[in-house]
Amino acid sequence: MGLTAPSFVPPDGCHYGTQLDLGAPARTLDGIRDFLPKWGNNRCSATHCLCSGRTPKAEAAMLDCDYTLPHATAPTRGVFCLETDWADVKTALSVHPMLELLRSCPLGVPFIHRNVATRDSMRYYLTKWAQRAQDDHPILYMAFHGLSGELHFGDQRRRDAHLTLDELEKLLEGRCEGRIIHFGSCQTIDITRRRLRRFIDATGVVSVSGFRQDVDWVRSAILDFALFAAFQQNSMTVAGMRAVRNRLARRYAYECRALSFRMETRVSRRARKRNLSRGIAA
Repeated sequence: MGLTAPSFVPPDGCHYGTQLDLGAPARTLDGIRDFLPKWGNNRCSATHCLCSGRTPKAEAAMLDCDYTLPHATAPTRGVFCLETDWADVKTALSVHPMLELLRSCPLGVPFIHRNVATRDSMRYYLTKWAQRAQDDHPILYMAFHGLSGELHFGDQRRRDAHLTLDELEKLLEGRCEGRIIHFGSCQTIDITRRRLRRFIDATGVVSVSGFRQDVDWVRSAILDFALFAAFQQNSMTVAGMRAVRNRLARRYAYECRALSFRMETRVSRRARKRNLSRGIAA
């Protein structure tokens, strides 16, 4: 039996009748925006009539709208999680239950979870993730301890129990086209914007996100969950990732500020050409 796309009822005063049917193209927020009918400068959204173009107020209303479509046919973007032991072996602390919730919620996000305690295992699983066989799990979730520009794992007394951003960049160089990396670790991306952009350019990743300071484990896991859900509802493009960033900044503003959440995207080709024409470094 085929699935029928949902119908939304526009507000009073909408120019497009009493119902707006969102068909197959409208599976994400980006798709809904492209699918919406236009009438001069007026535009009807799934739940709001955006008159005179998308004003800041109307854009904010769109970001506030819950647009989860549980029965959408668009493929979900799986999460490939690498996690370290957070404390001693007697402690069962793990992000695994959060990923289970993500899979069992209406979005049905699949995931792969592996524990990492050594540099060799880290390199092994990162190489596995970068392979084409994992294209259906394009979100890399790095759940580790961290310092500025570093990931820490395993026995912290060992000198080799860390991986620098330089090493990670070299390992994933040119292998992350159309993929996302989220650092669920303290301070790892507390680095200059120029350095982070160099990492993005070298790896080809669409976006990189994480925290600039030490973070509370539970609060950061909550924001991680919201982030992974938003990834499902926007296209895996620079524009889509900017929509994710704007959505989190609006709906989870307090947590984003409290945790010093940061998200940087790849520079689009159009923006890169425009910057080059102006003599601005990317």
